[in-house]
Amino acid sequence: MSQDRAAIVADYASKWEAMVVTRPAAVDVAAKKIVANAEYYKAVQAQTGVPWYFVGVLHMRECDNNLKGCLANGELIVGTNRKTRLVPKGRGPYATFIDSAIDALDLQGFAKVTDWSPPVCCYEGERFNGMGYRNKGKPSPYVLGATQFYQRGKYIRDGVYSDSVVDPQLGIMPVMKRAMELAAIDVPEVPKPSVIMTAVSSRTVRASAMGIGAIFATLQDWWNSLTHTVLPPADFIPGAVQDTQTSIDTTRQVASWFHVNAEHIVMWVAVVTLAYVIIRRIIDKREQPQ
Repeated sequence: MSQDRAAIVADYASKWEAMVVTRPAAVDVAAKKIVANAEYYKAVQAQTGVPWYFVGVLHMRECDNNLKGCLANGELIVGTNRKTRLVPKGRGPYATFIDSAIDALDLQGFAKVTDWSPPVCCYEGERFNGMGYRNKGKPSPYVLGATQFYQRGKYIRDGVYSDSVVDPQLGIMPVMKRAMELAAIDVPEVPKPSVIMTAVSSRTVRASAMGIGAIFATLQDWWNSLTHTVLPPADFIPGAVQDTQTSIDTTRQVASWFHVNAEHIVMWVAVVTLAYVIIRRIIDKREQPQ
């Protein structure tokens, strides 16, 4: 099965919005435990950039937020001077849970992740646990446990999947959402795929629009003097760009202006092209040897 990251993140975005928690009381208890341990998870965030509430739900899945358990696999070896025996083997020893978490997140390559929106957290959480469920076309209880998206199915040991066993643990999605609610963390709206230029900063768009505005002001003056007609002004440039218009509004206004003035623009392009051809021929004739 395809492991297309963008498609999986989009699917988790839809599930995040539509999620119904099937075990709300248990989810609330787990979320409160994570918030109570927030100082440890925030210390990890300060070192790695990974959101503390996401670190907290991973820790919940691995060892029920036991600070003696290492984040990578939940083994209770923190402070024991022992290394991990389970996958990943040979990690540690760890003096503190924070040390184990930093190592686990670094091993997973989370330093390369720049977008930590909730759907991305869900995807990275699934990847942290392994893509075995997805490879079988099954929902991952690691992420979706205690929601309407998961009913049954569990790997009972490495490589052995049972379709009848129910994972008793909570998924990271409902617990993370509840922890964010308890901590009053604002969740940014997930950008819709149809929105254009979402990756372009408003500063860049505004600067570009102001530059276009200067060009259009010059062209308007030139056209008006040449044809003795008045080309309707593009009122949105540059004033509104400097005002409170958003980058998307500006883009739409530019498109609308082009649409309204299409006939004038075509005439202007034709005149400039014809003038260029005539001038070019005159110059070529003058440069020909007598």
